[in-house]
Formats: sequence, structure tokens, C-alpha cells
Amino acid sequence: VTSLQHTLKTGDWTLVSEYTHSFYDDDTVVDGYNTDLIAERLKYAWTDNFSTYIGQQVVLRGDPRLYNSQSDKLTSEFGLEYRFAQEWTAEVGEAIRWNGESATHLGLNTKIDDNSNVYIKERFTTREDNNGIGATSIVGGESRFAGGDGRLYSEYHVDSGLAGDQTRAVLGVGKRFHLGKGWSLDLGAERSQIKKREVTGDSSRSVVSGGWEYLGQKWLKLSQKLEVRYDDADSSVPQNNPCYTDTVYSNPDYCRNNLPGGADKLQLLTTNAMVLTFWEDHNLLTRFHLDSTENLTTGREEARHMEATFGYALRPVSWDWMNLLLKYTYLQDMRPIDLVDFREEREHSHVFTILPIFEVGAGFQLVNKFAFKRQFVRYDLLPEVESDTVLTIHRVNYHLTGTIDAGIEYRFLRNYLADDLKHGALVELSYILLEHARLGVGYNFTRFSDDELSDLDRDVGGFFFRVQGQY
Repeated sequence: VTSLQHTLKTGDWTLVSEYTHSFYDDDTVVDGYNTDLIAERLKYAWTDNFSTYIGQQVVLRGDPRLYNSQSDKLTSEFGLEYRFAQEWTAEVGEAIRWNGESATHLGLNTKIDDNSNVYIKERFTTREDNNGIGATSIVGGESRFAGGDGRLYSEYHVDSGLAGDQTRAVLGVGKRFHLGKGWSLDLGAERSQIKKREVTGDSSRSVVSGGWEYLGQKWLKLSQKLEVRYDDADSSVPQNNPCYTDTVYSNPDYCRNNLPGGADKLQLLTTNAMVLTFWEDHNLLTRFHLDSTENLTTGREEARHMEATFGYALRPVSWDWMNLLLKYTYLQDMRPIDLVDFREEREHSHVFTILPIFEVGAGFQLVNKFAFKRQFVRYDLLPEVESDTVLTIHRVNYHLTGTIDAGIEYRFLRNYLADDLKHGALVELSYILLEHARLGVGYNFTRFSDDELSDLDRDVGGFFFRVQGQY
């Protein structure tokens, strides 16, 4: 999920604008779900303690599997907020989806001190054509450590609806310690638990994480992070979809004998990075990421992703008309394609990228990308297939102001195995946050991404919002 929000306040009026892009995918979804939406909320403060608001949400792009009609994509809201004591605030609101669904929420928030607050929320929802009513109760709190270096938080949910009753509890803590001389240490832990007897049963997740960073020298940056997740599923409730389909696998005996219940899983994630600067303008870059999921119930590694990158960046200090990035990345993926018969897809790739950037004067900037990807894919026991793909992008940016750029680009994607050529344009308006970071919103007239490390077959056309970081 990626979101961009802008708040404009003039006198007693406050206008909040938001754009959100989300993508959901798992083993049961073909091509995943892409959703883009915009929302506006206008708030007026009648007094220091009382305000009302109205809002509208519009889904710009929604998968037809989720949105059956245009009325599914429109939601209107209104509500009020009242502060009846120095530390207490109450809120009442109503959201009406144009297909007939609605949601009513009540909230109460109290500020304990400058760094702590506790809240209670109640939400009632009705389905289309009044086919069922659901309710959610939330009690939570947050305490932020002095200096903004961490927080302690907890939340408890009680849900009821057509899918049955469910309770969920989350408790977590995270803290950064400054050790001096450029060293810092990050530690965190989170525990979540779900109780739901229908369909999925009870489950829990425990997470611990640790990391460190070194920024003590201008010419050297080092960082490392390690995270461990343990999922404890209900062994008495089958978790696999075939048990609930009209196939041979839906036979109760098969489910009982072969799919006895949920699987416990252990996930390990680590990210390591280094930036070494020499001769002031030159940078060597390395990054290594690995995540692995092991099914403890079956004793098999279920999924793995590994990414190793080595690169060189030229960022001149005394002259700024050119920047250059060269990098090589090795990718390795293993994904399950059938959790019942333990079939899997294995893939590894070599990716070479060249990215030169030129400032040509009069406010114009030229950006080009040339990427070559050699990919090896093997489905289960089938022979391995080799595929070569070339991505080229030619872009012109115009600096409207010191922080806002307007860009137009044309991109080509050529796959030699399929003898296929895709091409098209993209337009974008971007806001420069920092020297090497920017926010962008635009429209992609093609269906493929500019990220050579991603799945280039995935449909990413249409409106988009992105956050970009450069080496």
C-alpha cells in the first residue's frame, strides 16, 4: 500500500486530499488486485471544540472481481468531532457506498500526556441489499518514547459478521538506541493473536527484529537488519482451499488424513547494505537481502527470495550536469505453485543496468535507462527455460520549480524468447523531497513496469503514485 496525503488549512477550513495505490496477491489470486483511489475531506471548525466534515472517495482503477459496478467505486461520508474536555475528543461518522452498503463509526480518544493516548472505536457495517450486518470494536493505546526514538502500542479488536466472530490482539514495542560515534541500534518485538473457530481457527504471530547502522564517517555507511517471524496456526482446522472446493480434494476423508490443520511457519528476513565513497564523486554500493519461509508442519522450505546487488554511482560534487549509475543484480526466487502436492517454481536472474542522467540547460533533464535481464525459470519437474529481456526508457524532465518536475517518457520492453515487443508512453508530475528522494504521480499508458528487477509481466498500467530513491 502506498499513500500520498496533502493537508491545506485556511482559517477554520481544512481540506485533506489523499491518493492511495494498493496491490494484493497470493497463491489463490491470478495476476493480483490493483486498486487506485482518491479521497477528499473538507472540515470546518465551528468553534475551538466542535467541527464537522464531509468527504468523497472515488476508485479510479478497481479490479472487476472486486468492483462489479460503478456504484461500488463511490463512497460518501460525513461526520462530526467534539472535544468536551481538554484531553477528550469524541467522533461520530457515517460512510455510504453508492451500492447501498454503509458504515457507522463512533470513536473516543483521550490524551494521557504529551506522548501517550488511548482510544475506543466502534464500527457497524451493512452489506449491499442489507444482506448481513457486521460490527467491530477496537480498544487501543500508544505511548511514544521521548525524543521520538520509539513507541509502545497495543490494540484489541472484536469482530462479528457473516464470516463468524473473531477477536484479534496486537502488542508491540520498538526502540532506537544511539550508541555514539555514528552507531545506532534498533530493537523491536510484536505479538498478535487471532481467535476464530470458524474456517481458520486460532492463530498467532510473534515477531522480533534487530538492526544496527553506522554513519560515523562521510565516506562509509553500513546497515544491517534481521527479523524473525513465527506463525502458530490451529492444527485442528484445515487451512487449505481445496478442502472447500467441489473437487476430489474436498472429500472429508482426504482433508482429515492429508490436510489435518493449519501449518506453523518460520520466516527469516535480513537486509544488509554498504555505501563506500572515494575520490569524493565516486560511490561503490552493495546490498544483500534474503527472506525465507519454512513450513514447520511439513518440514519443507515453502518460499525464498534472495537479491544481491553491486553497483557504482558517479555523483560529481564540483559539476552537476551528469550523474551515472551502473549496477549488477543477482535474483533468486522459489515460490510454491501447489501447497497440496508441494510443487514449486524456481527462478534465478542476472540483471545489468545503466542509468545516465544529463542536465542539458534551460530547465531540461534527460534520463535514460538500459537494462538487460537473463532469466532462468523451472516449473516443478519441467525443463529449465532461459529467457532474455531488454528494457529501455527515454525520458525528458522539465524543472517547473526547484522542487517540482514534469516528465514524459517512452519505454520499450523486448522479450526475445517470445519474440514480443511492447512500448508506450508515461507522464508524471513529481515533487523532490530530498536530493535523492522524490514523490511522483502520473499515468502509465503501457502495461509494464520500469523496475527491471520486478515481474515485467505484471500489469501496472494506469494511474500510479510512487516514492523514488536514488543511490
